[in-house]
Amino acid sequence: MNWHLTSIEETLQVTDSKPAGLTAEQASERLAKHGPNLLREKRRNPLG
Repeated sequence: MNWHLTSIEETLQVTDSKPAGLTAEQASERLAKHGPNLLREKRRNPLG
């Protein structure tokens, strides 16, 4: 999905969220289901 082209309303609907955010219970459930929201660091080529 092209999130940068999606309206706020559509994004909230697709992600089952609300403008005020998730409840603590919802956040815990999503953390257990999907894991932490982390970005992986790209490995750098030490020669490049």
